[in-house]
Amino acid sequence: MFDTLSAKVKTMEKDFIESDNNTEDPVAEPRPVRSHRREDDRDRFFVLRNTLNILFMLGAVVGVAVYYKRSEQIGTYIILVSIVFKLVECCVRMLKRFL
Repeated sequence: MFDTLSAKVKTMEKDFIESDNNTEDPVAEPRPVRSHRREDDRDRFFVLRNTLNILFMLGAVVGVAVYYKRSEQIGTYIILVSIVFKLVECCVRMLKRFL
C-alpha cells in the first residue's frame, strides 16, 4: 500500500515540476508591476500617534496585571482607558488627510 502511495506522490511531483516549467501558456498574462505610493511615515502626527500607542500598550499591560493581581474592576477600568487612547490614535490616523 505504501509503495503505491509513494509512487503516486512521485508521479504527482514530477507532473507538477513539468507543468511549472511549461511557460509557453498562451493564456497566461504577465503580472502587472505594482507600484504602491508610499506615504511619508513621519508626518506631523507621527510623535502624537507614537505617544498614544505607547500609552495604550503600557495601559493594557498594567491593566491586565492589575486585573489578575489586585482588582478585576480597577483592571477593567485601566484597560478601557487604554482602549480610548488607541481609538484616538486610530481616529488621528484615519483623519490625517482632513486635518
